[in-house]
Amino acid sequence: MSANFNQIHLPSRSRFKLSYRQQVVAALVVLLILDYADRGLIGGLGPTLERSFGMNDAQLGYLSSASMVISGLATLPLGIVIDRAARLRLLMLCLIVWTVALTLTGAATSFGVLVGAQVMVGVVGAATGPAVPSLVGDLTPIAERGDILGLVNGGPVAGTGVGIVLAAAVTAFASFRWCFWLLAIGAALLAIVFSRLREPARTGGDGLADPSGEDQLSATVPSSARMIQLLHERRVEPDARAVLDVDALDMSLWEIAKYVVRVRTDLIVLICRAIGDYFFTGVASFGVVFATQQYGVSERYADGALIIIGLGAMVGFMAGGRTSDVLLMHGHLNSRVWVAIAGYLLAPVCLLPALLIHSLLDALPLLALSGFFLAATAPALDAIRIDVIVPRARGRAESIREVLRTVSEGAGPLLFGLISVSFGTAGFTGLQIAFISGLPVVFIAGLVLVLALRTYQPDVVAALVSVEKRS
Repeated sequence: MSANFNQIHLPSRSRFKLSYRQQVVAALVVLLILDYADRGLIGGLGPTLERSFGMNDAQLGYLSSASMVISGLATLPLGIVIDRAARLRLLMLCLIVWTVALTLTGAATSFGVLVGAQVMVGVVGAATGPAVPSLVGDLTPIAERGDILGLVNGGPVAGTGVGIVLAAAVTAFASFRWCFWLLAIGAALLAIVFSRLREPARTGGDGLADPSGEDQLSATVPSSARMIQLLHERRVEPDARAVLDVDALDMSLWEIAKYVVRVRTDLIVLICRAIGDYFFTGVASFGVVFATQQYGVSERYADGALIIIGLGAMVGFMAGGRTSDVLLMHGHLNSRVWVAIAGYLLAPVCLLPALLIHSLLDALPLLALSGFFLAATAPALDAIRIDVIVPRARGRAESIREVLRTVSEGAGPLLFGLISVSFGTAGFTGLQIAFISGLPVVFIAGLVLVLALRTYQPDVVAALVSVEKRS
């Protein structure tokens, strides 16, 4: 492995002009916010939609899951396309479809049309799943991915909040249909932004990703070189099982799946991330109901508590990514793994006492802190997956993860609900038992991640070696 430490100088530019990388990352974050704002709208408009379309709770649940299911099913074929096609152009086309779907959602006069339109909305989620990490991997070098992914991971949380707030604000003075039409306008404007962005090269983040050559990424190239130097100085050898001797583009989806399993770090992270997604969605789905039962507060106060917990999670996303990057640049090559381990071990410790006390005021700091630690794991784990997978396989590898994510996110509310109705006792409510039963699972995920301390560095070297063989 070789590294170029020559200083690369940036051409002069206005301090207020976003660099190429900043433009693409900002567009991706806005895309995720819009995507999850639609999901937040469905929840925030629940009672209104039921009245307007004569729906019951089961039909509302079906509507909420329609786009998620389609997104999970469509992500595999789209992952194949993303590894071969221009990703920004594909996202632009998805946004055009999404604009039409949201327009139809707002104009729907029957439950069937409403569901059909939301199925179309699922196309965007299917594309963003594999496209976003693939683009971030090419735009951002190894030692700076956590910071960017912390920002990207905050998009869904912010988007859900935007959807809920938009539902309340718009319906106060206009028809609920304008909620979807406003998102459609936003999607159309974002499609124009994507049409003006040029596709970055699939460099893996270690080269100059800006196709125009204007954004030389002076600070980022040395950061990748620094990590490569540390790996070389410590004589880290690649895991032979994770080295590819063929071009990843020539591999089938099944071969990519077997490659993902051979990369032991990726397999470990897939399992642990699925556990985290399961617990997070289960808690989010029943959070308001639990708060009203456990702390004896109204839904209004429970919603306010969720906002505070969400802010804690947002800070966790940022802090987890930044901490892993800073420690890595100071020579701690396993920093991403350690951050994720700490998050999974500390979140249950903070959450357990909050689930046992009956005062929301006393529990809120612990709830926010547990949200912080659980969120901090996400950018670290996502960065690990980008680090150990070769650039030309990231789209399909991420699509496999998205399928697993859809299953785990769908299982969370279902299992939490089943446990709640099956195991309530005189001393504990059913939801208390459901929440508490998930804590050991999250803690175990943190212990499983310890295995990645031995596999991460060899798998990073294997990915770098695989890229060198094709260059």
